[in-house]
Amino acid sequence: MRVAIVGGRLQGVEATYLAQRAGWETVVLDRESHVPAAGFADHFVQVELLSPEGPWREIVGECDFIVPALENQAALELLQEFAAAAQIPLAFDDAAYRVSSCKKRSNRLFRSLGLPFPRPYPEAGFPLLAKPASESGSRGVTILHTPQQLSAFREDLAGKEGAWIMEEYMEGPGYSIEVLGCGGAYRALEITEIHVDEAYDCKRVVAPAALPEAPARQLEKFAVDIAAALKLQGLMDLEAIYTVEGLKLLEIDARLPSQTPVTVYHATGFNMLEALYWIFSANRLPPSPRPERRRAVIYEQIRAQGGCLEVMGERVISGAGPLRYYEDYYGADAALTSFREGASGWAAILIFCGASLEEAWSRRRAAMEALGKNCP
Repeated sequence: MRVAIVGGRLQGVEATYLAQRAGWETVVLDRESHVPAAGFADHFVQVELLSPEGPWREIVGECDFIVPALENQAALELLQEFAAAAQIPLAFDDAAYRVSSCKKRSNRLFRSLGLPFPRPYPEAGFPLLAKPASESGSRGVTILHTPQQLSAFREDLAGKEGAWIMEEYMEGPGYSIEVLGCGGAYRALEITEIHVDEAYDCKRVVAPAALPEAPARQLEKFAVDIAAALKLQGLMDLEAIYTVEGLKLLEIDARLPSQTPVTVYHATGFNMLEALYWIFSANRLPPSPRPERRRAVIYEQIRAQGGCLEVMGERVISGAGPLRYYEDYYGADAALTSFREGASGWAAILIFCGASLEEAWSRRRAAMEALGKNCP
């Protein structure tokens, strides 16, 4: 089985890792040479992805499955046209993606389904959270505490205010859940807990999530209801925050996300990339995860620099350069790291597993202590 992973940054890292765990041969393509997935893919090809007649067509055409790992609309359209003509399964639902890639469309969907999400401005008071309507993750997120800050922020937008969403800022632990859809059948997967850094970028994912039973079942229902409304074919991610008012839905992404699928894989043994192949090649959902495989997992990113270790959001990996894969890395079950001998700094994804979260945290503490002694 040979899989083409188109894009070598955060989504590409996730797809490459899961494909290799499935025993597949990985071919990563990207227009840039220094992307993270380039370092541990079986094959890496630097190629321009936006040329309709480019050499990428021959490379991808020799693969059995195509996984988009980018958010460039023009490239996604080219891949859809090519996959249809070549009759190669492509893990992509264009209609669902077009809704989820715009937060304004997503919020309209939440509203139409009667689901809870943060109140928009001016209905909401301060503090406000401002975020780009069409960016994924934490890029551009800003907190506005006063009317003066809001006025200054609007002036900086210079007439582009319509490309932003402003809504109430809410505090509470964050959670994520993926749901699979195929032919009108839907399955919610493991809920994971999201820890963010000071820039609201996800720095750590933990499983099992510390979400009480009632809201956990409610979150699963919300995810399935949204997937059904989208008539989802493939995979969708739903992020939420648990506030004093209950769950509030933040955003959806109808694509392979980063961080959480690998966490779910180590926690349950369930491989979302294999599931996508079942859906797009055989048009059916795969078997459910086996309960006996459940483990506690901590997945996080670190940066080593200036003699210090710092846990950081996933943006540190996006710019880290090619990663190498290691097992039992200073006590971590698995690691993807940019470490090179003599480098002044490096970044890494570390994965710790245990029979319980207490065991996983204990292993993590021991590994961080050992790594701290080897900081550049």
